[in-house]
Amino acid sequence: MSGWGTLDNLAATGTVTVVSGEATVTGSGTAFTSNIKAGDSVTIASNKYRVTNVGNATSLSIDPVSATSTSGAKAYVQQGPKFVQNTAAENVYSIQNIYGISADEAGVPENKARNINQPGWAHYLTYVDAHGQTRYKTETLVAMSKNFNENSAGTLQTDAADDTVAADYLIYFTLQPTDGSGGGNASAAVTLTTDAVSSPAGASLTYQWKKAHNATSTFTNVSGTGFTGATSNTLVIARAGNVNGNVFKLVVSATGTGADDNTSSVVSVTTA
Repeated sequence: MSGWGTLDNLAATGTVTVVSGEATVTGSGTAFTSNIKAGDSVTIASNKYRVTNVGNATSLSIDPVSATSTSGAKAYVQQGPKFVQNTAAENVYSIQNIYGISADEAGVPENKARNINQPGWAHYLTYVDAHGQTRYKTETLVAMSKNFNENSAGTLQTDAADDTVAADYLIYFTLQPTDGSGGGNASAAVTLTTDAVSSPAGASLTYQWKKAHNATSTFTNVSGTGFTGATSNTLVIARAGNVNGNVFKLVVSATGTGADDNTSSVVSVTTA
């Protein structure tokens, strides 16, 4: 029988030290007794361990077999499955493939395409079949409410560690740029405009316009004089004649959200 917590990758208070092959994790400024419980999974320096016992605020025990030395690191707590059995051999379900899925993640179309569509704890696998096709297999272990990823104080917890599996956001364009023209005047200014949003709403978006001599050339970041708004959703080109025949596109990013960058349509600018 398993018990389930409601936090995914909560940053525990203070820092920790682990010695290779030893069971004891020592803390500095930590509060293990309130942050972590036996049965939780903790990630320290990209290594995931099962907590077997919490001794006090600055000392806890893990499975020593997999321990790798690190010092002054943060510990991230995942309240995944907690098995009531005492022997490690009975914990046969792969915690490495269990992820906490928030309501926001469950609503992202990219995740729905991977069969991740229910807030709660999910076991997720991806593999390539005999025909070379990538397949996704998701099993919802425990379905939870929309507040699954909040702590008792109502504060949202980070779950960036699982963003390679379950993206928090999807970036998409609501307005694509169109070709620009100087109308026969090489001195005329040209404006390229786009509009992008995140799903769910609220991600902080960043922008970078790129240009190339033609559609088959290598794109580089727009910069320098003659351009305004190179890192915004609207690019103003001071003189069409300076970029006659060049092509442009906009790359939109949302760092730290798990969202893949999205790139706009490629458009051209001419004097004609």
